[in-house]
Amino acid sequence: MKKFLSHTGVRWAAVIILLLAYILVSQGLISGVGLVFNGLNCLGSLIMIANSLSLPKKDWPVAVFNVVWVLIALVTMAGALL
Repeated sequence: MKKFLSHTGVRWAAVIILLLAYILVSQGLISGVGLVFNGLNCLGSLIMIANSLSLPKKDWPVAVFNVVWVLIALVTMAGALL
């Protein structure tokens, strides 16, 4: 599993998910405080975290940035649900 997560294609998949979220919200197709946008951000960032920490030389700056990104998205989703 670690070998799969460290594959460059996994990182590209995360980037595509994050860009898709940004494109959808920028075009007004989804809300920036909604579950879809923040769910996509969580998914993309969780994949990026897993990838960053599975590399032989761990990519800590990317991992930490994405942990913060996930926390922001989770707080926003919690607010949307309440």
